[in-house]
Amino acid sequence: MSALRPQKVIIQDVQLRKGRASKFQVRWTVDGAPHQRGRRTREEAGAYRDALRDAVRAGVRFRTDDGEPESWHEPVTEGGVTIYTAARQYLAAEWVAWSASSRRGAYDGLVQVIEATVTAPVPPVVAAGLRPWLRACLSAPTVTAGVAIPADPEPSGFEQAEAAAWIGEHSLPLAGLTPAKADEVLRRLALTVDGQPKAVASFKRQRSVFSKFVRAQVRLARLDTNPLEGTEVKAASTAKAKAIDPGVVPDGRTARVLLQAVALVSPAARQLVAPMAVVWLAGLRPSEVAGLTVEQILLPEDPDDSEACGVLEVRTPRVVAGSRYTNNGSAFDERAKTKGTGAAGGR
Repeated sequence: MSALRPQKVIIQDVQLRKGRASKFQVRWTVDGAPHQRGRRTREEAGAYRDALRDAVRAGVRFRTDDGEPESWHEPVTEGGVTIYTAARQYLAAEWVAWSASSRRGAYDGLVQVIEATVTAPVPPVVAAGLRPWLRACLSAPTVTAGVAIPADPEPSGFEQAEAAAWIGEHSLPLAGLTPAKADEVLRRLALTVDGQPKAVASFKRQRSVFSKFVRAQVRLARLDTNPLEGTEVKAASTAKAKAIDPGVVPDGRTARVLLQAVALVSPAARQLVAPMAVVWLAGLRPSEVAGLTVEQILLPEDPDDSEACGVLEVRTPRVVAGSRYTNNGSAFDERAKTKGTGAAGGR
């Protein structure tokens, strides 16, 4: 067997492209073919570039489809890349660029996509360990030099070992993701495990995760076309979700009574009175109230002036994402942004 022809990989410096969410671009060529990846911060882009350079120094071969080192991806199985394998690779490839909240949303959605695309009924001996195994191998990619590589954890116990072996053999190949199958997956994502319609917001989040995953496979040329195009599956009660029931919005008198009742629950509950009052009076989200600092609260000069107004500068919400999804091990998403704001990031 003849030796493989040496590759020529040229990696450029990080470039800034304004007007994009991932505005710091890493560009490189593999045998003249251009590739690029966007990252949110210069540090993340630099780490990704350095990881590419490390792969070049180590003599790793680069793939011709997406331009990344072959060692970053699991090998393709004989039957083609399965959704189980592709989902793990997709999560790892995007992990560094995502915020903690985005990681959690993608992780939850992909677990359900994999469960919805198995090729056979799940045996009872596998059912108990399947979701714990998927959570283990999807939620903990190994991050090295700013690059996340799909994790390869050891199954914990007999049930997970059975689930790991079974899902590897019974996950649907990407080639089998036809429009009809994609429609079936969406219908399953629209239901809870009990067969009841999911909340509209939950279904929309998971549909978005599925859609982005599929589009990524199209970009990698693993799918010829997007099987989700033209699908019309929607969550139940979409119209009801957009309507606001005035009967559940308390007026001033009712709100004061509720706040007084909270204060009487326990001494610890009294600490919730002020945040709950700000939620009601200012119309803020609980995470936005939790992120307020003293410097962001401007009170009227005359507290007795009933016509005077204060100002709240909402900047950084305190969103709980979970320590497994953050870079610093904190439970809070360090990159969370205030919703409905422009480039300034506050309101």
